Amino acid sequence: MIKILLVEDSIELCSSLHEVFSRLSYSLQSVRCIYEAYDRLATQKYDLIIIDRHLPDGDGLEILEYMNSTLSVAPILMLTQKNSLGERLSGLRLGADDYLGKPFCTDELILRSENLLKKIKKVTALPLKVGAIELFEESVTVKIHEKVIKLRRKEFFILSFLIHHHDTLVTRQMLIDNVWNQSSIPTYSTIDVYIRRIRVILGKEQECIQTVRTYGYTFKSTPSFKMTTPLAVI
Repeated sequence: MIKILLVEDSIELCSSLHEVFSRLSYSLQSVRCIYEAYDRLATQKYDLIIIDRHLPDGDGLEILEYMNSTLSVAPILMLTQKNSLGERLSGLRLGADDYLGKPFCTDELILRSENLLKKIKKVTALPLKVGAIELFEESVTVKIHEKVIKLRRKEFFILSFLIHHHDTLVTRQMLIDNVWNQSSIPTYSTIDVYIRRIRVILGKEQECIQTVRTYGYTFKSTPSFKMTTPLAVI
């Protein structure tokens, strides 16, 4: 059963969404503050996390920052009463997958939730080994020369997509279509910023990501970056 965590302090809204999601055979658990959310996230895994920005003990973005430091791959939908561009961008920069302003239509929330759930990829339990790079998709972990390196969720998914499509052109639009939700579309320049950061983190191994001018990028599995694990199809 699909498990969803709702971080929302409105008792009425929680009750309403519990009823709606149960009719869809989804398991919805709700907490009312950041502290309770941390407790749930530390002990349970979820397929989707819905977070209100304005909680009794702070800004819901704190949870988003916490998620960036964990191994969770669950997509995140942010709710906000102040649906300003600046507020949406602040959440998207931290890795939110989608945004929905309050008040909202329940049908729209369900549709956005289902679209995010479709983004969950089937992954192989075996690591993808590319030269000194090891990509562990189930735990969202990357190792270089046996040393764990820290990537944010979006950065991990970008690197994973590039590796799965090695030796072929991956356009910026392909990355947008497969890594981002369609309601939070980044610019091509934003994609380039992510790639630059990934390259910095990869250090000496960064040469495997090559730029195809004006189009996108190619992950080159040259003899020095030989793929040693069969790839699953995404």
